[in-house]
Amino acid sequence: MTSTSSAPPAADERPTEARRPRYTKGARTKQRIVDGALELFASSGFHAVSVRDIAAHVGLSHVAVLQHFDGGKDELLIQVLRRRDEREAELQATERASAGDVVGFVRRLLGREVAQPELVSLYVKMASEATSPDHPAHDYFIERYHQVRASAAEGFRAYLARHPEVPPFDVELVARQAIALVDGIQVQWLLEPDRIDMAEAIVAWLRTLGIREE
Repeated sequence: MTSTSSAPPAADERPTEARRPRYTKGARTKQRIVDGALELFASSGFHAVSVRDIAAHVGLSHVAVLQHFDGGKDELLIQVLRRRDEREAELQATERASAGDVVGFVRRLLGREVAQPELVSLYVKMASEATSPDHPAHDYFIERYHQVRASAAEGFRAYLARHPEVPPFDVELVARQAIALVDGIQVQWLLEPDRIDMAEAIVAWLRTLGIREE
């Protein structure tokens, strides 16, 4: 067998992977801390976890964590919430969440919620507390609700485009209603997880709009 060698490809010819920006050690450490905090908040809740707990979980000192997050747990909370949103967005992108399969999207989304009750509880509590303008997550939740409403409206719009037989409705209004229903059913489920089926409750409401499973 013979082998050949050649000069490295020009910058614009190199594989995409090679051109991706490399994260610095500091950025990787910050991501590790956020991922570790997310795991602990999800399993034990926000108030039961200390910065020292997070530091021990990721193999760093308390001081090292605070060097990256001098805002302490409040700053970490915002980063955790954003990280969870990023993960959910990645999953939704692979599932084509906005392609019009509204019922399938709801079942997948709430199925994931059932698997992480502590994180759902954290979200519910933080969303309520964040109505106060001085709460560290106030701006985060305003931004998040804007994004979620836009995404939900897009999904409903796509469904109506694919199903002209369904009576039209105001997609912006229904998006707000859908979010309110999901938020409310999460509270009921947290109180009585064995009695409440979140997905079926939302799917039943969707059927009243003429939205069926794809």
